Amino acid sequence: MKIADELIQKNVEAIILGCTELPLVFPRYYPVPVINSLELMAKELIINYFKEKE
Repeated sequence: MKIADELIQKNVEAIILGCTELPLVFPRYYPVPVINSLELMAKELIINYFKEKE
């Protein structure tokens, strides 16, 4: 992942995968935290759905 490696050299704290297809090709484990925006959105939708059910 050339671009991600360049970001690491710039001392980024994390990488956000903002497109739906990026998690399919990005390594699961990486030297910095990787945030999968689609996974995060799905988790939040489930949390909010069940909050409304209470």
